[in-house]
Amino acid sequence: MIHIESLSHTYARKTHALREITCTLSPNSVTGLIGPNGCGKSTLMEVLTGFLPIQEGRITYNGQELTSADLTALTALGNSGREFTLAHMKDLLGYARCRPTWNEKLFTHYLKRFDITVSRKALGKVSSGQSAIFSGALALASGAPLTLLDEVQATLDVPHRYAFYEEIMQLNADIIEGKHPERKFLISSHMVSELENLTNNIIIMRNGHILTEESTEDLQHRALVLTGSIQAVTALLTHHPDIRVLSERTLGPTQEITIDLRTCDLTPVIAESFGLLARYASLQDTFLSLIHKDA
Repeated sequence: MIHIESLSHTYARKTHALREITCTLSPNSVTGLIGPNGCGKSTLMEVLTGFLPIQEGRITYNGQELTSADLTALTALGNSGREFTLAHMKDLLGYARCRPTWNEKLFTHYLKRFDITVSRKALGKVSSGQSAIFSGALALASGAPLTLLDEVQATLDVPHRYAFYEEIMQLNADIIEGKHPERKFLISSHMVSELENLTNNIIIMRNGHILTEESTEDLQHRALVLTGSIQAVTALLTHHPDIRVLSERTLGPTQEITIDLRTCDLTPVIAESFGLLARYASLQDTFLSLIHKDA
């Protein structure tokens, strides 16, 4: 288990990128890390890989406190490859193979699945999609106890994105069955809706803080979206003053509100008795509501 406690990071000019971050990454889990641009996701990733120093707070692995050097050995990062544009693919692969936990069989499988050709080309000379999938394949095959994927999928087309998700899910399933050593995956993405079936847990960040850390299933049942006439919405809120509205929008005579089910015992049946259409909010709906209102 990796526990992050009161982690803060400040850049030059006192720019606070991380503010008292506390969360836990459980064994054999896939955790989604989401938030708007500039919320601190990439900074958190870079601290976890040891690229940035631990300024304030602590990170422990199975109870043992880690240094930045420890994190470099413990983690592997896959991203768009933008940090290594001048490095040759074969050199990067040679470096990755030095890791004691490296899985050559897995990497060979990814080469075939994604039609990757490892050459002497600099990573910056191949397409952005090829660069990202190569970086992601190195990370997945690394065997690193903590594997970080920072927007790897951002430059991939839809077929390759979903194929990559399939590989993550299959690898995690094999780990749970004991076919590979214990690992944890942390995936940063702006494609929130695509994380619903991929992740076990979700961390939502905003302005350097963690808004919430919950299981994906709990987030999927945390909010209810109600749609109907303004009068019907008003009547419901009058009869149920304990309802907490996370977000609302009005289109002519129709109003849509997203409510927090943690603060009330409202059910879709009750909402429908007021003439409202009710549905559980998607992960993306809940995310958008939370980042625009304190959780």
